[in-house]
Amino acid sequence: DTTLWRWVHDVTPESVLAFYQATASQVAGQSGSRGRFSMDEHVVPSFTHRRPRPLGKTRVPTRGRSYPAFRLYVPFDLDLGRFVGLLVRKAREALSQVLPDLVAEVRHLRRWAKVPDPERVRLIFDRGGYKGSLFEALMADPQVSFIAMARATQRNVRQWAALPEGRFRPYHPPGESNPNLKLARSVTHVTDCRYPLSAVVIRDDTPGTKQRWRVLFFKNEPGHRPRAETIDAEYRQRQHHETGFAQYVHALVGHSL
Repeated sequence: DTTLWRWVHDVTPESVLAFYQATASQVAGQSGSRGRFSMDEHVVPSFTHRRPRPLGKTRVPTRGRSYPAFRLYVPFDLDLGRFVGLLVRKAREALSQVLPDLVAEVRHLRRWAKVPDPERVRLIFDRGGYKGSLFEALMADPQVSFIAMARATQRNVRQWAALPEGRFRPYHPPGESNPNLKLARSVTHVTDCRYPLSAVVIRDDTPGTKQRWRVLFFKNEPGHRPRAETIDAEYRQRQHHETGFAQYVHALVGHSL
């Protein structure tokens, strides 16, 4: 529609920013939020033939190949079940690079909404955020707690494999039919992070399995020491974020938006 196209391109950056802050901070200020945010990305392919397109190419999971694309970084409030805020980045800007900006954006929106203790946030993120220097920065921030999926690097696996068998116990999370899972608490030393990272180590003893280790690094909120099972259950709430992206794409025709 040419009228809509003209209207979109006549909108000023100042108007866009004012609309964004008014709507995003309204969500951030809703009662019920405890400042727990899933951090993830969504790759949006760009099929326009206009040039130049300074986006770069990256693999689009839904297409199985690389296209010019950009990445939407949309924090998801796990207690509200709502997206909060938005950062748009080029194709090759990974979560590990963008996560500090996401934390700053969430804090900004919470301050704008005048929520109590706006700096205190709890982050849940997957392997895309794995980076030793990032973990060091998060560990050094007294207002941040987190749960993050670890990467099975050679150095990490050596540490997990060296754990005494007596540290492990059988683990049967709800909805999981695998009878060969075992769980232990430990610490892991990772490259480029001077702090030892507390870890929930989940080992799959199924013969021939291709993914034996599922490990969560975590930093607890002050005064809290949840069970290892509770930490794993909280991490699994990230699935609501994935569901939100699916609804955005299919129910709301998000890529067209």
